[in-house]
Amino acid sequence: MVAARLLFWVSAFLLLYVYLGYPALMRVWARLRPAPPLRRRIEPSVSVLLVAHDEDPRIAGRIENLLALDYPPHRIEILVASDGSTDGTARHARGFEGRGVRVLDFRLRRGKAAALNDLAALAGGEIFVMADSSSSGGAKAWSIPPWERRGRSTLSGVICSSPSRPIRSSTTC
Repeated sequence: MVAARLLFWVSAFLLLYVYLGYPALMRVWARLRPAPPLRRRIEPSVSVLLVAHDEDPRIAGRIENLLALDYPPHRIEILVASDGSTDGTARHARGFEGRGVRVLDFRLRRGKAAALNDLAALAGGEIFVMADSSSSGGAKAWSIPPWERRGRSTLSGVICSSPSRPIRSSTTC
């Protein structure tokens, strides 16, 4: 009977330690331990994946917007997939191939997910950014300070639209 009680209390202690004690101990340890200094500005390589279907009126402006980002050109690649477009989307996108944009022209419409998967297989960046032809951002849209912070970082935008206002991207509506 004594062995059963001892086993119960040891097991209860271990469960409490695993779920409460260890996380609390790690939190305290992380606060006491200074973070190592940043030695250089972090500039991960970025692959922009842009899937478009019949976006002839907007595709050139979106690609221009991506090329104008304040980010080192040698650290960014732009991949565009024309997913079964019947207008001049692929033709207009190909006009940017001399500026480092790669274009895939799928004759059959397979859907955004399938096109993104094909682009991701070709992408070589450390970070993937899934862009849309209906959104845009300023030159500083990808400012790097969020990536320099310790831990995990997320960049996000809000797409706002209404019948009286064209689609635009911003941080607030």
